[in-house]
Amino acid sequence: MKTKTFIFCCLAVLLPGLSGTLHAQWTSSGSNIYYNNGNVGIGTNNPLGKLHIISDYKNYYVNRTIPGNTDDNQSIYYLILHEAYSGAIIQDYYVMGKIVAERGGTGAWNRKWSIEVNTSSAYSSNRGSIISYNESSKLVTLQYAGKKYLAAVIAKQSTLYYFSFTGW
Repeated sequence: MKTKTFIFCCLAVLLPGLSGTLHAQWTSSGSNIYYNNGNVGIGTNNPLGKLHIISDYKNYYVNRTIPGNTDDNQSIYYLILHEAYSGAIIQDYYVMGKIVAERGGTGAWNRKWSIEVNTSSAYSSNRGSIISYNESSKLVTLQYAGKKYLAAVIAKQSTLYYFSFTGW
């Protein structure tokens, strides 16, 4: 029996702070731009990424860290994107953007793993598309902790680190 290993994407991720000289929280008066714990927010005073923009009730992230990594000993990993429709009406969940990771040392060949995803689970359906660069990947639905999720498959390769997400 193969072990399933999961890396969570956009649901509950916090970023480490930016390095630099700014060490205090600040707010720009009237322009809705905030600096908080190393992150900059536009439209939010609690940014969850290095740059987090909320516009028209959408959250846009630039290089939002996804914690976790793969390892050489597993056959398949799953990058869980969001909850999926499974027979009961649900709120709108979606991911639209690019997910990247790095592998190996600085001399490693083909160091970048990247996919572009466009998924949606809302009301009573699941839809999605994926474009994979460097290696094949696909979207799947799976059960985890009693819920159904949409996920991207990461085939066994060299260990991947430094996952990040840019998009909505």
